[in-house]
Amino acid sequence: MRVALAALIIIEEEDAFATNGPAVHLFGQSVTEFQCRIAHQLGAGHFVILAERMPLTLMTAVDRLRRDGIIAEIVRTPHDAADHIHPDEQVLLFCGAVVPHPAVAADVTVTPGLVLLTVKGGPGTESEFRINGEANWAGLAALPGTMIRETSAMLGDWDFASTLLRRAVQQGARLVPARDDAALVPVQDADHALSRSRTLLGQQPASPTDGIVATWINRAGSWLAPHLLRLPALIPLADPAPASVAIAGVAAAAAGWSVTGLALMLLASLLEAVARPLASLPIGRFRGLGHFRRLWRWMAGAAIAASGLHLSWTSGDHAALVAALWLASLLRPLPGTRPWYADASGALIFTLTGMASGYPLIGLALGIAHALASRLDAERRTKP
Repeated sequence: MRVALAALIIIEEEDAFATNGPAVHLFGQSVTEFQCRIAHQLGAGHFVILAERMPLTLMTAVDRLRRDGIIAEIVRTPHDAADHIHPDEQVLLFCGAVVPHPAVAADVTVTPGLVLLTVKGGPGTESEFRINGEANWAGLAALPGTMIRETSAMLGDWDFASTLLRRAVQQGARLVPARDDAALVPVQDADHALSRSRTLLGQQPASPTDGIVATWINRAGSWLAPHLLRLPALIPLADPAPASVAIAGVAAAAAGWSVTGLALMLLASLLEAVARPLASLPIGRFRGLGHFRRLWRWMAGAAIAASGLHLSWTSGDHAALVAALWLASLLRPLPGTRPWYADASGALIFTLTGMASGYPLIGLALGIAHALASRLDAERRTKP
């Protein structure tokens, strides 16, 4: 049975909520708010923020979390923090302004027992969270609730985070080395926050089922995504934009504007590639992207079929309609993947090129040939 997960966030004195300056933000959120959302994405049931001071920026962040159903309690002392944590819970601990990718935090929570995420130690890496001569604590850990409560009871004048670290090491905590030490440096200022946001966006892997055209579109989207950080107000639009543009593309193709409609479909694919890295981060719900991915092949096929129907209607040549319907029917998932395989985006490219150049049948024929070759090769490779 899965153990209940709680989140404990210890705000250090020099962290983003210091009263002598504005809060540092990632994707329009404070560091502490982003940490809470990471824990919530991993299934945490409740959230405790340990802060000696409660500036307005912290209270505002907690209010935003509450509006999204994330109830975070602010406490002033380790004893109060322990009172909010059940002994049987597993606690995901953030110490300071560390901002891991959710996948990194997930690895820590699924590893059994006491877990400390570490970065390289040794000469030139002085840290108050030194574990040994080779490793320092990165500020992220998974600990049992009993340790939180026992440590708070014995604390005295000692530092809470350092005492937790020392007791975890003494009890044989598993040390998990970070894959990227630089990505776990605590966020210090606005420039560092922008750099960290770009790094987080770059950690989303490409889908293994993408074909050749979709792969290049995804690369373009990954390059464009960080530019959204300059205009955080556009981030909420990343969810509905792909589906909205795709619907407009199908409508345009059905209305007889085939080139415009097909171009809009490719634009929708690019917008989805831009939004895909955002969807892996705790910065919004992104429900529209899930619907878009499920319906993408159907919408691409509809746009191609609508273009063929209009061309057949205006020219009186039914070959275009037959070819368009044939190509649309070949957009089914393949029983395997190789880099050169056809995909919905590739079929749109062939169709658009043919329509724009005045040789629609040639474009459709090339798309059909590519799709058939891909399907035949995939079926051949899957045969025993």
